[in-house]
Amino acid sequence: MTRVILNGTVKALRGKTGNLVFRELPDGTTVMGQGPHQKNRRQKQRANEKRSPAQKVHNNRFQDAAWYASAAAKTEPVYQERADATPMWTAYNHALSDWFHAPQIGCLAQEPGCILVEATDDVRVTRD
Repeated sequence: MTRVILNGTVKALRGKTGNLVFRELPDGTTVMGQGPHQKNRRQKQRANEKRSPAQKVHNNRFQDAAWYASAAAKTEPVYQERADATPMWTAYNHALSDWFHAPQIGCLAQEPGCILVEATDDVRVTRD
């Protein structure tokens, strides 16, 4: 990607011009890149049919992760806090990443009336 330096004449560039795409990143910088390759609808349908079973499973997992991230980014303040600390990531990016990385269970201990679990996660571990 090419970085764009905006002067007083041009305040902002966003969108597609020819085969170039201009977009603004969360930290305020503008980048320019090559536009997406256009395929017609029939080619897209054939590409979907050629997916392996593992690819289809991953696509379904990613769809579930996207659904979770779109809701959690708006309702869970921890993702916004992390996004504020990392300017290139949004709250949605942190929620999506968190969905794919499950908590790691360290040890389990049983006491009278309760079970103690030691777990670590890249974002947060809750009681649920």
